[in-house]
Amino acid sequence: MQAVFIRITMHAQQSKNALFSRYSLAKHKIKHAVLISSGSHVRRGQALFEIATQESGPQGLVIETVAALDKPLDQLQKITEKDLLGIYRDSLKTMGLPMFNSGALQD
Repeated sequence: MQAVFIRITMHAQQSKNALFSRYSLAKHKIKHAVLISSGSHVRRGQALFEIATQESGPQGLVIETVAALDKPLDQLQKITEKDLLGIYRDSLKTMGLPMFNSGALQD
């Protein structure tokens, strides 16, 4: 089994990174990826990669996550309303749906 390492930096442009990264994952025929992120961002990153690869591949991609603790574990186990809004907002962007200038979604 050959290992290919692709470094993907996730930041404010997470939805774009997920879309561009799916191309690299498909090009190298990656079937198993490990997403390493902070505990605060790993849920969002996994959701975006799953959405980005759902339609155009790579098909059958298994994404495992590794989280670096950036908050106490009991805080990371609870998903806040702000976290959910961020996941929803970036998921819509990843799907190509237009954003509305809503203060709640931009927060």
